[in-house]
Amino acid sequence: MADPQTPAPTPDAARRDLNRTIARRQKLLLGGIGGLALLAGGWFIFGDEDETAAGDNAEVTIDTAGIVDRNLSHREFVASYGNRLDAQGRAIRELKEAQLPRPAIEQELEALRAENAQMRSDGQAAIDAISAENAALRTELEQAARTPDPAAAPLPTYGPGASGPGNIPATSDGGGAPAAPDNGVTVLSFGDAQAKSGPKPAGDAPSPLLLEDSRDYLPPNSYAPARVIVGVDASTGVASQSDPLPVVLRITGPARSVMRGNRVLTTDITGCLVNGAARGDLSAEKVYVKLVRMTCAQPGGRYAVSEVKGFISFAGKSGVRGRVVSREGSLVGQALLAGIVGGFGRGFSANANGIFTGAIGADGQRESLSPGEIVTGGLGQGAGEAADTVSKYLIERAEQYQPVVEMPTGIEVEIVFLDGVHVRSNTR
Repeated sequence: MADPQTPAPTPDAARRDLNRTIARRQKLLLGGIGGLALLAGGWFIFGDEDETAAGDNAEVTIDTAGIVDRNLSHREFVASYGNRLDAQGRAIRELKEAQLPRPAIEQELEALRAENAQMRSDGQAAIDAISAENAALRTELEQAARTPDPAAAPLPTYGPGASGPGNIPATSDGGGAPAAPDNGVTVLSFGDAQAKSGPKPAGDAPSPLLLEDSRDYLPPNSYAPARVIVGVDASTGVASQSDPLPVVLRITGPARSVMRGNRVLTTDITGCLVNGAARGDLSAEKVYVKLVRMTCAQPGGRYAVSEVKGFISFAGKSGVRGRVVSREGSLVGQALLAGIVGGFGRGFSANANGIFTGAIGADGQRESLSPGEIVTGGLGQGAGEAADTVSKYLIERAEQYQPVVEMPTGIEVEIVFLDGVHVRSNTR
């Protein structure tokens, strides 16, 4: 039974008690959960160390097969990829090298085709010209054979062979001119040489160049003016024959060749450079030059190099006369003085030898020499040997100072070509 004195609980007090009860339960629940968490953490920490300690005592097996195979496969991949890259690089370089010279090769091929066509046309023109000339000669010979004999009566006054060549130059010089009036004069024309040499080069391309002006062929025996741009001091010794010195000349005018009628056939080689081998000749006081190569301008900005055979002439004679320079004269004089001194020295030396080998006295003792005799003998022998050595040295130096013949620079000379040569092409 409740105490009447105890006051009845109010609603606010009941709510406060309920809140306290709920808070107490929550604290207990949180405490239980925290304790379980601590127990689980301790078991995890200490239990993992035990398992690790137990695992350390167990055998560990490492599978290296996968690592090795992986490295091998990597190396094989790198090697195969590198080989492919190298092969591709080589293929690219080969393609580039094959493509680079194609324009130049095509240009050269075109130039060669044009040159071959030009040579073919020149050869055909030569054959046609020679055939026409032969036909004209044959016709004139037939006409001469049909003419009566009195026309040939004056011919024997020029010799037994005048009648044969007398008819040919008239036809080769004028083509269809009458032969009887001028036979004796035209024998000396060199249309006869052309007519005789015409059929000989019938199959060669340069043959038409003997009949008309040409720019690409230089016939034999042509001559052209030139100027020396690199002269030489040519030695006259024996060594100069086996080791000639180079000279360079520039051609200053067209080359002149054969004469047809009143016309001299020319080849334009103005401006070309020619080099040659020079040697000196002391007896003639000249420098003789043998031509070696010639360089000419080629159409299209190119150059043509030709091997030529010929020589240089000056004042109408082979070789270039120059000033002889001899520098061994002083050495010869010095060698002469040294020889004279050596002769006196040998004289004193011979006298000294007689003194040194003096007579032996009756007592078996050699006579003693005075200081003057010793000095005279020593000076004589020393001077003789020294003078002989100096003379030999000066003679050897004088042999090295051989005379030279000067070929000055800038003089005007003439170049004579002995063989025919192509100097340029007609292709543009």
